[in-house]
Amino acid sequence: MKTKKIGIIGAAVALAAGLVFFFAREVDMKMPMATYEGEGFSFQYPKEWTLRESVGSTEKYFQVHVFGAIDRGVGFGPSVTLTVYPKKAAGGTHETARELADARAAAAENLPGYKLQEQKVRLLPCGASALEYLAVSIYRLPLYHPDAKDVPIKEHLLFFEKGEGLYVLIYKNLVSDYWAATAVFDRIIKTFRFKPR
Repeated sequence: MKTKKIGIIGAAVALAAGLVFFFAREVDMKMPMATYEGEGFSFQYPKEWTLRESVGSTEKYFQVHVFGAIDRGVGFGPSVTLTVYPKKAAGGTHETARELADARAAAAENLPGYKLQEQKVRLLPCGASALEYLAVSIYRLPLYHPDAKDVPIKEHLLFFEKGEGLYVLIYKNLVSDYWAATAVFDRIIKTFRFKPR
């Protein structure tokens, strides 16, 4: 009987230690946490990356843009952008994440070399159900440069919603370097949380 109790206690301790390890992996204390209580979300990003914010002037939105080192040869580098739009009832243009995704996909079809590679539904760690897209298009890079050339860019897009907000999370990089920063995008997805306003 004593051995059984020790075994149960040992299993409980191991389970607790495993949960602590799991949550420690989800939130890395060495990485900065971007928290926007007014917009109702937070996420972690690498301290080596630059964070910038912007708001729409003609269209209502709030945007957080984090980006890594730029490839000087083409003037482009990895970036993750989170844009929050209000739903139509709150003064926005679209009512659902599906409407927003469809409108963006229709506009993207006019981009040079645009190709939708994958489309599916995904449950995010924050609990939201997201429409997930992978697409490639051609950019003329460096931008506004007389010697610009066609460069393929890959985008990984997630469209989801919560309350009165429509969220678009986009990872963008050169096709040749796409996999180099996917861990950053995964970290942002894993640590993204809705916060009460």
